[in-house]
Amino acid sequence: MAVITATAQNAAGADIVTHLNKQSNGKVTVVMSKQLEERLKPENGNPENGVPGKAVTSNVGYRIQVYSGSNAGSKREAESREASIMSRFPSMRTSIIYKAPSWRLRVGDFRTRDEAKMALEELRQAFPGYAKEFTVVVDRINL
Repeated sequence: MAVITATAQNAAGADIVTHLNKQSNGKVTVVMSKQLEERLKPENGNPENGVPGKAVTSNVGYRIQVYSGSNAGSKREAESREASIMSRFPSMRTSIIYKAPSWRLRVGDFRTRDEAKMALEELRQAFPGYAKEFTVVVDRINL
């Protein structure tokens, strides 16, 4: 294995990828520490440090947003609605999310929009007082 070093641009002005490909005939080997290699594996990922885990990278689906609020009592309201939904639909997963400045309550893990819409109608019938706020959203799901 030949070790080729390069800066962001070589003297000819080519970018580093072009330079490395030309110097190595397209055979570039990346050498990294075992610690970095382990950290970059999806199963060891942590979204907080920029390395997504499997669930974060691959599970895009749908949820039903049943509440969003940004006032002083929004967290309590989200928790109250979560308790109501969980008592009526114990098999539906709920999640309370805080993304400044709003608290959101989302329900379900649905692979298709049609599945989410069917559950949305059940929720609207069960909670007509909140029904106007319910909407299907694209989200990362836990399936």
